[in-house]
Amino acid sequence: MNSPFDKASHYENFFFKELVPKVHKSFKIDYRNIFISGLSMGGYGALRYLIMHPDYFNTGGSTSGALEIDFISFQRISQQFWKSNRMSDDLIKNIGDPNRLDWSRYSISTLLKQNKKFQKPFIFDCGTEDILYKNSDNLKKLTDELKIPTTFISQPGNHQTDYWSKSIEHHFIYFQQHLQKQ
Repeated sequence: MNSPFDKASHYENFFFKELVPKVHKSFKIDYRNIFISGLSMGGYGALRYLIMHPDYFNTGGSTSGALEIDFISFQRISQQFWKSNRMSDDLIKNIGDPNRLDWSRYSISTLLKQNKKFQKPFIFDCGTEDILYKNSDNLKKLTDELKIPTTFISQPGNHQTDYWSKSIEHHFIYFQQHLQKQ
């Protein structure tokens, strides 16, 4: 996302204004079949971009996604992975003080509620032992409520490579099933 505070952290602008044009200039692109998928924070980014730029993507996916932007949750996750507040400190620099600003406005659930016309299908998954599993489970409940056609896969696994090496295969199969023909 673009940081409202740090002009050097405008990742969404970089993606769509610099990276995408360069890719389109360098490669032959089938505009009907552009897919996006990401892992963890990249899973958040993939779904954010799909929701915010639905005309660009055919569909998207998230594996073990950090889908809900919540300060307390990110502190706990940061402590688990890095034994520090590295992640929450980075987010404070990029999206502001959580005591003064509502971080949930960046959450995937909030974006879906705000973009009521969004109805693109997408896939997401999370291991049942993953610290982020509850976010995915809650997202599935919300997409069902909003009648957004999603595929949610949960299977045993944690926030680690063993799980991801299995889960990504489902995304490729899903994308293949959503290829649009001429």
